[in-house]
Amino acid sequence: MKHPSQEDLLGYVLGALEAQQQREVQQLIDSDPQLEEELLKIKASLQPLDHLDPPAGPPPGLARRTCEMVASLDKTGRADLVAQSFSAGAPDRMAGFGPSIPVAAIEEPEIPAEEDATLSPAADPHSSTVGGWSMSDLLVAVAAMAVLVSILLPAISYSRYQARVSSCQNNMRSLGAAMLSFSSSDPSGHFPSATLEGNLAASGIYAPILKESGLVENDSVFSCPGRVEDQPVFIPSVSEVESAVGPRLIYLHHTMGGHYGYTMGYVDESGLRAPVNLGRGNLILLSDMPSRDLDRRRSGNHEAKGQNLLFEDGRVEFVPGFAWVNDPIFENDYGVVAPGVNQNDNVIAPSHLGPNHHFNGLEPGMSYGKVN
Repeated sequence: MKHPSQEDLLGYVLGALEAQQQREVQQLIDSDPQLEEELLKIKASLQPLDHLDPPAGPPPGLARRTCEMVASLDKTGRADLVAQSFSAGAPDRMAGFGPSIPVAAIEEPEIPAEEDATLSPAADPHSSTVGGWSMSDLLVAVAAMAVLVSILLPAISYSRYQARVSSCQNNMRSLGAAMLSFSSSDPSGHFPSATLEGNLAASGIYAPILKESGLVENDSVFSCPGRVEDQPVFIPSVSEVESAVGPRLIYLHHTMGGHYGYTMGYVDESGLRAPVNLGRGNLILLSDMPSRDLDRRRSGNHEAKGQNLLFEDGRVEFVPGFAWVNDPIFENDYGVVAPGVNQNDNVIAPSHLGPNHHFNGLEPGMSYGKVN
């Protein structure tokens, strides 16, 4: 800063300059006695203002009148006004602000209360404030939040849904690995299977068999995170199922398979056959638990939007909607919830149903022979 102007000095006195400008003016004043004299004159001209009682608040209509005055002045007029403000003046003018700006020209007569009433916050609903926010600002903020919520909530919900589907798939992969190990250790390459009769004649017995073989240690692997359950999954031992009677046996049959349905095997000339591991990529061993209450017995897991499937080769895939309509996975080729009619007709049954279950027209008592 080469030489501070009158405006700079006035701003310095009033503390209206930026910090850097304030320091620069102070340095110039310290090094130039003439500037210090000018500064003292400005301070002296402002002394009469110290005796004025500050108003309790801005007068009515001040903001409006200020905007009107500023709008009526062009750039040149404002510059002249500032320059004139530092001229020496008569007592009937603002002290120190020049003779060309009479006090009468600055002051305005009182505005009647009713004239400013239209500008009061109470009269204008758009200018009402809540916690420093105008009503219009609040409405805009609420609308923006509503739009944001409408975008984020579905995205969050979908993300959680996908996470549950993925977690279910991980559990199925673990079960698939256990089943492949079981079939590898079986001389005939069979997967776990229910018996034809007795307490073990239920599809869900696959879970106690895998657990007893030591291939699955944690019961939670048999649960689907996409299914709402009040109690955690409990997988009993094979001996517990064999010794259960009455209501206890019924309960174990319905719960021992966890949240998944398992294959019932198929029937050929020699009778009922348990599934054999042939490494097929199109034969399903396990799926989300089928439901009797939903159309085509689709699973209620994952909000009934689809189900995860475990294939014989260990692959896991999520099938949405009714993608299996042409080849139903919860009934055989005759449309019956019963073992398949050939080695490629695979039926996934809920935990409590076994090979002797007959449904939809299949005559009760029909024998399927022995399980091989």
